[in-house]
Amino acid sequence: MTADLPKLRPQITTARLLLRPFALSDEAALFAAINASSEALLRWMIWFHDGYQISETRDFIQRGLDQWQRGEEFPLGIFDRQTGALLGGTGINTLDRLNRRANLGYWVRSDVARRGIATEAARALAPAVLEDLPLERLEIVAAVTNVASQRVAEKAGAVRESIARQRVWLRTHAADAVIYSITRADYGLPPTLA
Repeated sequence: MTADLPKLRPQITTARLLLRPFALSDEAALFAAINASSEALLRWMIWFHDGYQISETRDFIQRGLDQWQRGEEFPLGIFDRQTGALLGGTGINTLDRLNRRANLGYWVRSDVARRGIATEAARALAPAVLEDLPLERLEIVAAVTNVASQRVAEKAGAVRESIARQRVWLRTHAADAVIYSITRADYGLPPTLA
């Protein structure tokens, strides 16, 4: 991807949240949030592992900044708008510009789970992405056993489409996943130009 490709706006706000790219200054807060959520992350996120190091957090942030500049992926932190506390992460990845689609993902710290934070973030991020980028469709992919992520997708307005066999890797095995979609038409946006 080149620098002249459309990019996502650098900041999205809701009543409670600020979504913005992670900065290198977020390293300690992100590392603490990841470690505070280790049990949940070990179950669902293959990038997390026992012995996870702060250098991996730094590398993730730097890689995200580089990907953002190139228009390849758009990782965002979820921050409390009033306090600035880091609550989790969201973002757009696996961009397929040829087919005009991408994945939308999210996670929140375990100690702030079940407060609607991921839903609020996804509800704000999806229309911003579809307004800013030449995409027709966003997908949310959740393991069939990850009921919490499925609830977030549904509350965010995504449409459940199918179960894809062995679609996600869960550390030791491939697992079936539920595929959800959000499209431009869901927000009354016109199709992208050819």
